[in-house]
Amino acid sequence: MWTVTPEIIEGRAAILAARYTPYLAYSLRDDEHARAYVADGAVLAIAQDVHEADPEGQALGDPVVCRALYEYAIAEGALRPGCWTSSPHGTGLALAGKVHEWDFKWTTAPPKLRAGEELVEVTTDADGINEVLDLALPESTARPGSAHVRAWYGIRAAGGELVAVAADVSRNGFGTISGIGVRPSAQGRGLGAAITAALTRMHLEEFGFASLGVYTVNAPAIAMYERLGYSPGDSRVSGKLA
Repeated sequence: MWTVTPEIIEGRAAILAARYTPYLAYSLRDDEHARAYVADGAVLAIAQDVHEADPEGQALGDPVVCRALYEYAIAEGALRPGCWTSSPHGTGLALAGKVHEWDFKWTTAPPKLRAGEELVEVTTDADGINEVLDLALPESTARPGSAHVRAWYGIRAAGGELVAVAADVSRNGFGTISGIGVRPSAQGRGLGAAITAALTRMHLEEFGFASLGVYTVNAPAIAMYERLGYSPGDSRVSGKLA
């Protein structure tokens, strides 16, 4: 077992000054108490949301060093079983329940105009949104009523049926899209690209930055997002500590 004696940094601003990445800047909210353990270029940031019972850990850097930082924080009592974590691939943490392997992607350049962008509109049709997500993206963590969603957007077919949806979950001055789904019967028409491009453009105008998450196994979606200008990004493994 490799051990570390990390530097400890308190507060979001100081953490980002020491180890800035778009992912970490997005993940650490202004209203949270945050502490980071830093060693050999790696960082484990632990934040406590005032509305949540358990803190969350966000690690970046060499997986071996990240694992050592987690072990240090757990031994110190800063993290415990059941706490949510997100780490680089290869950290090897024991996680309980569902494990999510995903990529965080971002862009600062507007995409080329996509056919169908003009059809994107704000929607409050909770039943329609849930129907599309149940069919296209049942594992979505963004749902109507979720506290972290600023607004839902959709594209409707000629008959009025919602066929594509996406959520604006921006925070901390970072535009972020989640819950991107297209009804299976409407897939292959470029609607996913259209709604993603529209929200990306909106976020770039508001924040100068747009980001999203995508499951690592979803190769078609990854290819689409990269065609829209999104970076290869950070590969993550997320779940609750066992």
